[in-house]
Amino acid sequence: MKQSLLITALLMSFFVFSQNDRIDDLTIKLAYQEQDSTKVDLSLELIEELCNIKEYKKALQYINQTAKLSETLNYIKGLAETTYYRGLVYSSNNDYYNAIDNYNRSRSYYLQISDTLGVAKVSNSIGLIEIRRGNYSVGLENSLSAIDIFEERDLVDELISAYNNLAEAYFKTNQIDKAIDFNFKALLIRRQIDDTDGIISSTKNIADLYGLRKEHRKSIEYYEKVLRLLDPEKDRAIRGEILPKLGTQYLAFREYEKAAQFLVEGLKYNRKAGNDEVVMSALNAIGNLNLQ
Repeated sequence: MKQSLLITALLMSFFVFSQNDRIDDLTIKLAYQEQDSTKVDLSLELIEELCNIKEYKKALQYINQTAKLSETLNYIKGLAETTYYRGLVYSSNNDYYNAIDNYNRSRSYYLQISDTLGVAKVSNSIGLIEIRRGNYSVGLENSLSAIDIFEERDLVDELISAYNNLAEAYFKTNQIDKAIDFNFKALLIRRQIDDTDGIISSTKNIADLYGLRKEHRKSIEYYEKVLRLLDPEKDRAIRGEILPKLGTQYLAFREYEKAAQFLVEGLKYNRKAGNDEVVMSALNAIGNLNLQ
């Protein structure tokens, strides 16, 4: 286990150093580049790298500079991209009004140059914000409009984002079957790219949804899959959440011995971790178990 954690830490360090080298390289190149569209494109690469590591304040400085140059050059692609990234920065600060305003302006620029991928990217971002704000019908409309383009081009990250948006919106609007479908779509891609955390998240969502649909055997199946995937050190909080849920599903299925096993284990586990809300849930389920 220690060796595995050390390897993970080393890989993460290598990734961070590689990313920093890339940022340094782009920054140097920008300093010597003529004030033309090539400089805009280089700056957009740098902005993307900065946003990937959540350096939004520094990214915003480059966004504003690059937007001015794009406007001077009448470079529509540069205006579309910088306005998109400005929307992303606002969204990261939960300033949804300004985020949507910039996303809408970005989409207008992308439409001018017939960039269907850019339009899809913006639409999915708007969909995510609208779903967070509880405007599920608008969120669904925007994210659904992006799906075909992402699937056609096999864009993994964008597809996972869109599928998650749609799964959440369908869940919030009580369309459980569709929520399950889109969680399965996200799970398939996450398995393809070996995204362990993503696989755990999607599998847990599927188990929760089957539980809501009272398909207790399927819910049990997917909760047990989650438990097998968990890292005993890193995923303690998820394990604490799953154990009482699994016990509750066995209780609904009238398998009382297994229900007791997981509920008592979950109770002890969460008492030790100080998770009072989950402790209350486990106690209620144990009470129900004894009553039955």
